[in-house]
Amino acid sequence: SEQKIPTVMIGILNWNQKSDTLECFESIAKVKSPKVQVVVVDNGSTDNPASAIRREYPTTVVIENSSNHGCAGGRNDLLAYFLKTPRDYLLFFDNDAQILPDTLEHLVREINQSPNIGVIGFKAYYKNRPNVFWSRGGGFLNPREKGCFDKTGNKELDQGQYSLSADIDSVQGGFTFLRRAVAEKIPQMDERYFI
Repeated sequence: SEQKIPTVMIGILNWNQKSDTLECFESIAKVKSPKVQVVVVDNGSTDNPASAIRREYPTTVVIENSSNHGCAGGRNDLLAYFLKTPRDYLLFFDNDAQILPDTLEHLVREINQSPNIGVIGFKAYYKNRPNVFWSRGGGFLNPREKGCFDKTGNKELDQGQYSLSADIDSVQGGFTFLRRAVAEKIPQMDERYFI
């Protein structure tokens, strides 16, 4: 029987960071597998990123908001668009980050290890310090700190301490990979999370 090729929508938010977003796209262009659709929500930028994105990456879908909907609002726009597509997975990806060519292959393989895995966070490193974590992929809720998350790995040297998959309480928003079923079950984020 023919095996279905997975498809991923990469959802990116932009607000007045055209050059970062275009640099992010350079890294996405190197991803060969799985099949990718890139969708950008521009949250009312004043530096006219939409025309530059469309010119340099014509297959990209650009959703132009007339005002800044914030992080959760912009991601809700991405979720709504995603749910109208046949894509299997959604990756929320920060526009000031860069992706390695094989990252999505690893994420698809990992999320399919079990039907109980709905969301995956993944390691992110500082650009100028590629062996130091910006995030190990998530963290744990610390109720004593009014909802803050601990043990995210931020600024830790990568010495293999986070090499195995593990259950966590939270993933970083801009490095979140999820199954379609999760978006169908939870189609909106709380827009009080504006940032």
